[in-house]
Formats: sequence, C-alpha cells, structure tokens
Amino acid sequence: MKRTNFAVAVSVLAILASAYVVGASFLKNDCSANLCSQSIEVRNEEFTIQPGSLEERSIQCGEDQKVVGGGFKIEDDPKLFVWKNSPFEDGKGWGLGISNYGQAARVIRFYAIMVSVK
Repeated sequence: MKRTNFAVAVSVLAILASAYVVGASFLKNDCSANLCSQSIEVRNEEFTIQPGSLEERSIQCGEDQKVVGGGFKIEDDPKLFVWKNSPFEDGKGWGLGISNYGQAARVIRFYAIMVSVK
C-alpha cells in the first residue's frame, strides 16, 4: 500500500475514532450532542523538506476549536520517513514529524480537521 493511501486510511480511522469518542451522534443523524450545528474547518500547510533533514511541524486549533483528525500527503518515496502524525495530547492541534533520507527535496502537505467547541 502506498504511503499516501496509508495516510488517508489513518486519517479516516482517526475521524471515526473521534466520532466514537464524542458519541457518534452525527453519524446516526442525531443532533442531541449539538454536533450538527458545529462548524468544521480543515487547515493545511505545505512545506519543502530538504535532503538529509528532518522537520517537525504543527497546526494549531483556534481557541474555540478541537482537532478531530489530520494527516499528510507525500510522494511515494521510500526515503521519506514519517515518525509523528498525531493530535496534541490536549486536542488543540495536529503534529507531523518527517525525515528525508533521500537526495532530493520533497514537498509535504499536511492538514488538521477541527470542529468548534463552544
């Protein structure tokens, strides 16, 4: 399986796990948990990782937001190693850590999915 597909699968699992944690009411079309009125925002960042380097990046939530998922998109390159792709412990952002063991610079795009928690 390509890394991109793996990243998408991990992101979908993260969203489903988050849905389970909050009661999955929006999956059942039940607005009792007040999730139907919540706004969803997807933030993304794109950067270039140079050969022989590592990068650790993050996307922060706004004050009234909580992260419910995230992920990344990279070229299928065996010289790229993702060592961190997870939410912050406090749920206020998403972190990505990646190393480039190759000879060429690579473009990385990562994102975080956030909901309002008023």
